[in-house]
Amino acid sequence: MLSYKTNKINRNHSGLKNRFNLLYFKELANSSTFIIYFNYNKILNNNLYSLKNELLKKNLKSFAINSKYIKIIFGGKFKYFSSNMVFIFCNSMLDFKFVVERLFNIKFFY
Repeated sequence: MLSYKTNKINRNHSGLKNRFNLLYFKELANSSTFIIYFNYNKILNNNLYSLKNELLKKNLKSFAINSKYIKIIFGGKFKYFSSNMVFIFCNSMLDFKFVVERLFNIKFFY
């Protein structure tokens, strides 16, 4: 009986966290001047980790999103968002330039 209640609470918590993450993503997208996005499947984990650390040093926001949630957010309207993506949010040209310099060997879009 106790494990059933615990599983139900965990599922409810997971659903709430996923909804919060989607709202957070939407707010970042609405409030940013530049959004850089790319597929992170072909990037080594160490390189992605280093990139995220560099972004944190500059106080830039980034968001990695699973393909399942991309379909929920965009409703299948953007076919090129079909896999796991990283979104980096910039509000100035200097921040944009900083990110572009870090992504010299990655095909990205903005």
